[in-house]
Amino acid sequence: MIKKEAIILIVIFLAVIFQMSFFPLFFSIENIPDFISISLVSLVVIFGFQNVWVWGIIAGLVMDIFSFEKIGISIISLIVSCYIASFFSRRVLLGEKLGGILTGILLVLVITFFNNSWLILADIGFWFQEIWRVRIFFFDGILWKFIFNLILFLILLLILKKLYKKKSSAKNLIIGN
Repeated sequence: MIKKEAIILIVIFLAVIFQMSFFPLFFSIENIPDFISISLVSLVVIFGFQNVWVWGIIAGLVMDIFSFEKIGISIISLIVSCYIASFFSRRVLLGEKLGGILTGILLVLVITFFNNSWLILADIGFWFQEIWRVRIFFFDGILWKFIFNLILFLILLLILKKLYKKKSSAKNLIIGN
């Protein structure tokens, strides 16, 4: 069990480095996909909120440390994103048809908008009178960020579904024997 947690911590650490230093090379500052957030949301959809929320706190702490933000900003953002995803998870996972796809699109839209709003509010110090100057509801490039997040979400969801099915079929083989 300790080995599993150590591997997950290393993956979180590498994912944060990937988001903070690799993605900015290929995307403009407004359009950098939320790799950590979308990854955690994908994990919540597959494994449930109860199994992922602790890793969201750890990933948020690592992100706050690497980004030199106030400690807690990314933690709250990731936990709220995971919690929102827990409401949509059944519909996304079971809805292979149009309903599941539309639910997934809505989920990524809500998460992208929430993360951008939260991080901008934190950046201006939660000074609500500054919201209209920042144009919080009319971000430049939020459409592209949403598209990149949606593509990332769909890719991660497909990979995680295949891994989960492979793992559960291996368990059934072991239990069946």
